Amino acid sequence: MRRILLVSESTPDGFSFMTGSSLLGQLSSMRKLHELTIIAPFVLPLPRSKDNIRTIKKILRIDKKGIVDGVVYYRPWFFGFPLILGRLNDFIKVLAIFVCIKVNKIKFDIIHAHYAHPPGFVAVLLGKIVKKPVIITCRGSDIHEYTEKNYPDKLRRSRVLYSIKNAVYLICVSNFLKRKVISLGIDDAKVTVIPNGVKSRMFYPIDSSVARKQINLPIDKKLLVNVALLTPIKGTKYLIDAFAELTKRRNDVLLLIIGDGPLRAELENQVLALNLDGHVRFLGFIPNEELVFWFNAADLFVLPSLGEGFGIVLIEAMSCGIPIVASNVGGIPEIINEDNLGVLTTPGDIKGLSSCILQALNKTWDRNRLIERSKYYSWDNVARLTSDIYERI
Repeated sequence: MRRILLVSESTPDGFSFMTGSSLLGQLSSMRKLHELTIIAPFVLPLPRSKDNIRTIKKILRIDKKGIVDGVVYYRPWFFGFPLILGRLNDFIKVLAIFVCIKVNKIKFDIIHAHYAHPPGFVAVLLGKIVKKPVIITCRGSDIHEYTEKNYPDKLRRSRVLYSIKNAVYLICVSNFLKRKVISLGIDDAKVTVIPNGVKSRMFYPIDSSVARKQINLPIDKKLLVNVALLTPIKGTKYLIDAFAELTKRRNDVLLLIIGDGPLRAELENQVLALNLDGHVRFLGFIPNEELVFWFNAADLFVLPSLGEGFGIVLIEAMSCGIPIVASNVGGIPEIINEDNLGVLTTPGDIKGLSSCILQALNKTWDRNRLIERSKYYSWDNVARLTSDIYERI
């Protein structure tokens, strides 16, 4: 049994969205195999405005130590710098974690960060100070976006590259990401693939009519569900255009878009311009514990991403027995690797996407096969594979 320090980040509402689901998802499985401790620092804004002061008060009311899923966590806080000086905040996080370790006499053998930046960069710097090995799990945009030569934030790119070059071992959630990491000059011997996992107790099959009744959805419609941040790389605008094409051939379809993001207003205007306001619903953020009803209500789950390191949302849908239509990009074809799991289409191809959705709606799917395939991505399996890495170091 090894002692593992898990480095994450905190937000006023919990652990960072970038690392929270992947870190928290495997705790109940991993803590049976190893001794775990989480440190997730808060960055407080300087008290320069009323909004900042409200945020500070909110954070200071949150417990700075607690237990989640049987694992002790610490949330040290510090005041961060704004604007251009904000690039110093990663170094202050290292100091905050170091002080937390010393004050609480935390013992550990290995540091593990989920995401190459910021947590991975902070973990690598901490590892050099305390002379402990660092493992980083690369999850998606930290590799396939941030490392591109034309990525606008050059500092972030350099810190990601520094992180992956100085970690003793890298875990990638897909072969696509592993190939990308190796292309950046990382030795193949220090990279392995372990997929994301899904909590089966959170995503499970429910009768479609029961699910629709629970969330007040019509029984007589074909429902398409999309769950994603509303950002350009998720390809939502292509989905809306493809849906407009689809409605010319079927008038019994309804598109449900779950999630929020900077493109929401633009996408809502797109729907209005296409006269689809009666056929498309923007539902905003929906908590994980409620998503199970929306997945089970669906006839299809659609993910038209232009880039996707893995696509955990696909596994969540499959766990509910819902077939997939998704872009043939990134790590997606590693998940949808059988014809009886879903249909793949070219990213950004509106007519192709519309045609694939129509094809999928007309097909009879084996729901049990979808559920069975999703079991490979259980957190117990992910924990076992990750534990093997810990034991090697």
